[in-house]
Amino acid sequence: MMSHTAHSGLAKLVATHVAAGPPWLQQLQNQAGREFQRRGLPTRKEDAFRYTSLTDLGNYDLRLPNPVAVDSLDRDALRTLALPELEAHRLVVVDGRWIADLSDVEVPLGTTIQQASPPPDFERHLQPKGADGFDLLRTALLDQVLTIDIAKGVILSKPIHVIIASSGQTKTAISQPRIFFRIGSGSRVTIIESYVTLTDDSGLCNAGTNIDLSENARLDHVSLVRGTPGTSTVASTRVLQKHGSDYRGQSWISGSQLARHEVHIQLCEPEAHASIDGLAVARGNEQVDNHVVVEHAAPRTQSEQRMAAIVDGSATSSFGGNVIVRRDAQQTHARQQSRSLLLSINASANTQPNLEIYADDVKCSHGATVGQLDEDALFYLRSRGIAQKEAEKVLTRGFAALWLGAIDNQAMRDVLSALLDSWLAAP
Repeated sequence: MMSHTAHSGLAKLVATHVAAGPPWLQQLQNQAGREFQRRGLPTRKEDAFRYTSLTDLGNYDLRLPNPVAVDSLDRDALRTLALPELEAHRLVVVDGRWIADLSDVEVPLGTTIQQASPPPDFERHLQPKGADGFDLLRTALLDQVLTIDIAKGVILSKPIHVIIASSGQTKTAISQPRIFFRIGSGSRVTIIESYVTLTDDSGLCNAGTNIDLSENARLDHVSLVRGTPGTSTVASTRVLQKHGSDYRGQSWISGSQLARHEVHIQLCEPEAHASIDGLAVARGNEQVDNHVVVEHAAPRTQSEQRMAAIVDGSATSSFGGNVIVRRDAQQTHARQQSRSLLLSINASANTQPNLEIYADDVKCSHGATVGQLDEDALFYLRSRGIAQKEAEKVLTRGFAALWLGAIDNQAMRDVLSALLDSWLAAP
């Protein structure tokens, strides 16, 4: 029986979608479509969505957007959202389509970009373990994939910034951008993904990014989910890591009816390392979620998770973190830490740290804290003549300093620091 959360619009959309592409893709699309019609979108009965309300999504008859006309887009808004102060190679994706006319003409040396039917090696990314309703929806309605290849041994001096925009044609539009990064062995790259909306009512963005990280490659990956009050964004990042690779992820989530970032990392070969640092901020009635799964599938792998949330008003945040250590993953080192700061009595923060360990020779730890601003520290600042609101901002910024300090790129750190200051300054 189909879940009530899979309202009739999405169910009809999936049922009437005509699978296209090679036979293997059509088969996976049809399988995902049938499973989605049976299960629907996730409900609170699923652990990963225990604290996530999707009720508002059920109020819209979501439909795929029409092809966007480039001339109709607000270029000034796009330019501002593209972080012009940051020197980077920019790619603009609107409603899941790469818009070459709005992107950089110059493609970095050693990089190829193509939007087309999924390549054959994308197949393994379409059958993730524990797929939820959003995963099934992405696969069932899959059209094209933007594939970005970084050749072996490439070191890019500037980041690649992918602006993933929802045009906001209607508040019932559902966009599903799919991006596939293949990072060659020994390469070192910084990639920034900005999930943005061009209007206050842009429906649902159900985005999927998949990353293949080859031997001894390093990827610094920044995910910025910046929504508007009437929008919902579910952004999924899935990473497969080979021997000696290094994945360093940072995320910022703010300002949406629902903003959710899911990270799934599989350390497939020895000596691989992954770290994830995230900050989610929310106020009003906003809802922000971070959900992280790190699977240690090989010996001598390491991971760290450091997640933080700042919650004000009647907003809600949730963090679900799971570290899985497989039987053969001996000598694994894994740490997980979640911190939440509540700025009002009506704000709430939920945490679900979890360890699944099936090996003997490991070092794993986790911890979670939820608290408010320190009254003694506030009193000290007030006694030095600092107004109450300003003192609260000083301490809140100090709480976020650990997250900012994990970002190696100084220019990127400045951008994120400015985002934080702007959020703190808003009424």
